[in-house]
Amino acid sequence: MAAAFLVQSTPPTQDVQPGTTRVRANLTLPSDVMERAKALKINISRASERGVREEIREAEDRQWATQHVTFIKNSREWAEENGAPLDEHRAF
Repeated sequence: MAAAFLVQSTPPTQDVQPGTTRVRANLTLPSDVMERAKALKINISRASERGVREEIREAEDRQWATQHVTFIKNSREWAEENGAPLDEHRAF
């Protein structure tokens, strides 16, 4: 069974950029996850924020790769044909 919790707005702390406004968000988690987090005194808001930031980074990486697929393909082909740039200067 999932438990629903309201993530409360908190004053800025060190991990929040100055001038950043925090907003409330509804969060639904499996009850066992919430129980374990509470038992370990994990700040659900901060943990959720870290998870969302990681998801954003991954989505932006996928979006960049999709937008630049031709460049990536051409760069790989060039390196296969010509070797890595500055290969002749490697000491190993």
